Amino acid sequence: IGANTAIFSVVHAVLLQPLPYPEPDRLVRVYQQPVGQPETVLDVKYLDLTDWQRETQQFADLAAFASSSGGFLVEIDEVVETIEGKLVTWNLLPLLGVTPLHGRLFTAEDDQVGAEQVVVISEGLWRQRFGAEPTAVGQVIRVAGEAHRVVGVLPAGVEYPVGAQMWLPVVPSVAPPFSEERSIGFLNVVGRLAPEASIDQAGEELLAVIDRVTNPHQPDSAASVATLQPFAETLLGESRQPLWILLAAAGLVLLIACANVANLQISRGIGRRREIAVRGALGADWKDLVWLALLESTILALAGAVVGLVLAKWGLRVAMAWSPMVLFRGETIGLHGPVLGFCLALASLTAIGFGLLPLTQGLRRRLGQALHEAGGRSTAGVSSRRWLEVFATSQVALSLVVLIGAGLLLRNLTHLQSLEVGFDREQTLTVAVALLDEKYGQPSAAHQLFEELIEQVSTLPSVTGAAGALRRPLESPLGFDYAFTLEGRPEAEQPNYPRLNYIAVTPGYFETLGVPLRDGRVFEPSDREGAPPVAIVSARTARRFWGESSPVGQRLHWGPPESGAPWIEIVGVAGEVRYREIESVSLDVYVPYRQNNWPLRNLIVRADGDLLALGPAIRAQLRELDPAIRASEIATTRELVWKSMARPRFHTLLLSLFGGLALLIGAVGIYGVMAHSVVTRRREIGVRLTLGATAADIVRGALGWGMRWTIVGVVLGLVFAAAVSRVLASVLFEISTTDPATYIVTVGVLMGVALLACGVPALRASRVDPRVVLRSD
Repeated sequence: IGANTAIFSVVHAVLLQPLPYPEPDRLVRVYQQPVGQPETVLDVKYLDLTDWQRETQQFADLAAFASSSGGFLVEIDEVVETIEGKLVTWNLLPLLGVTPLHGRLFTAEDDQVGAEQVVVISEGLWRQRFGAEPTAVGQVIRVAGEAHRVVGVLPAGVEYPVGAQMWLPVVPSVAPPFSEERSIGFLNVVGRLAPEASIDQAGEELLAVIDRVTNPHQPDSAASVATLQPFAETLLGESRQPLWILLAAAGLVLLIACANVANLQISRGIGRRREIAVRGALGADWKDLVWLALLESTILALAGAVVGLVLAKWGLRVAMAWSPMVLFRGETIGLHGPVLGFCLALASLTAIGFGLLPLTQGLRRRLGQALHEAGGRSTAGVSSRRWLEVFATSQVALSLVVLIGAGLLLRNLTHLQSLEVGFDREQTLTVAVALLDEKYGQPSAAHQLFEELIEQVSTLPSVTGAAGALRRPLESPLGFDYAFTLEGRPEAEQPNYPRLNYIAVTPGYFETLGVPLRDGRVFEPSDREGAPPVAIVSARTARRFWGESSPVGQRLHWGPPESGAPWIEIVGVAGEVRYREIESVSLDVYVPYRQNNWPLRNLIVRADGDLLALGPAIRAQLRELDPAIRASEIATTRELVWKSMARPRFHTLLLSLFGGLALLIGAVGIYGVMAHSVVTRRREIGVRLTLGATAADIVRGALGWGMRWTIVGVVLGLVFAAAVSRVLASVLFEISTTDPATYIVTVGVLMGVALLACGVPALRASRVDPRVVLRSD
């Protein structure tokens, strides 16, 4: 009950409550896609969005947020940290219908070139960093080195995009080409339908507008279409399946426990035959005994519910603290009224369905024959024994289903841990450098800083290499995705190319991080401003676009064919790196830091010995170079790999806990059934021993009976698990939902536990003294 209540509180807060926006069914997400490629989603260009806003009538409004703004380095009261933020058009929050808790939302004037830099923050950030003081509105904080004035605070539970803690107007925050040219798409679009419009009507109108207004700005090969999706599906889609899986696992554990309770109640009913006989002889009606059983069962269930609520509150606090998932409305999760009602309903269901009904059936059937059975000369009835077998078999089957689910996730996690990440995990340290001064807004100043920093860090004892990078491996699933054009390829196929993961690095980066060079050369100090543009591609990128041929000497440029961007020569091929996520290898392209327009943000250090011991020395050197900069995070590459597996590790931990609980309850249930069988068949065992049966015969017979229904439960569990484990396919990486090794090991563990649970009562049965049993009888 505790596990189910805890998981249900999350499901209720995240999935079951209505969205906290006025008329949420009128909200939609707009996806732009290349013609004929529905699986590919394009980022929308700012000028295309303004065209859609002007030309459509079926939308009350259209707004957007930047697709890859991610975390910002923020300084509040001289404390620097990375805070998840989003660049949004000024009308996104009004379109959603959000009302600020304090202050105001953005206005159209805030979202103009040259406007004052402003920011809206979440209630969580307001309480954590501003002490929930209303005077936070109007304060100035530094975001990415620039001063921003706080103009509003949003109430909890309305944050969108999910996980955002602050919002900034998009136009003042991006370079002019993003908002003034049609060559760069970077927006995700949200729409609110007009009062009388349907989603189909709005979709048809938008298609017509794109065909009439948007596509003429592109070559025919880059024509696009758009599809609409209900807002709730995109908002909750990623968290739906994992939460339902966890709730289902908790429900199966509850059913296993209920089957155990049912067996206990049946056993108690058999053990109370003499009491039932006496009550019946004195005139008690079976209904009176049913009410007595209901009272006993209800007290048991309610006591379990009280303890369950305590466990749910504690478990929920621990799980939310450990959870790596950013859940929509996560801060509203708690044991509220509906959750308490769910807990009470569970207690009632278990009391009536599994505590009362088995005993009631037995009472109704046996009241007439209770006096005969009360004499002690009859063993437990065949029907009672059959019910015990049914519930015990169910326990085995359900336990196996939960164990197989946990086994698949554990196998998946083990597989992820064994993946080759493409860089050195052992002797490499990463330092996120916070550049919170306006002068570092110019890339040249940041480049100069990193050159000095690399030179000084390289002199530290035990350091064998140092380099700088725009982003470090496994920093975030978000990044810089760039469209590009390959020289000599048909123009018609260019728009179909996937985007490249853009990485700017200093010379020495590959040697420092431990990424092997497969072909060509590495970057040199001469690859800088004014020199011919060059790039290094990953081996995966090379195979994707050049097959078995070497790409060294080939050329590409950023943007579509008509962009006129300068050609970049490929001078090398580096090894494959899992740069964005542990589950995937991205298509990477590296450029020299001096030939890119973004300031570097990460220092990579290779050293011998204790890597973290270098932290204080590196921080001191940063302060010496410029007191305005600092290290916002220091982590080894091993820690980055560990953090990248936080979500599968968390899911595995929870399901493994449920699996262990299921195995424990199942073992107790099997033991209980076997022990009860030995007690009720003591007379039979005594007679058999008197007539010449050996102790081995008794053990063999008891084990045979127990393992027979255990095997039936295993077979049923395998069939059920093969059917329901398909829901885990989306969270498994390169592991089949019918992985033979997992099934074999899981069945072996369960059979071993079942054999032990059956064996102890069987051995006890073999030690029955027939003289004592027959004399007492």
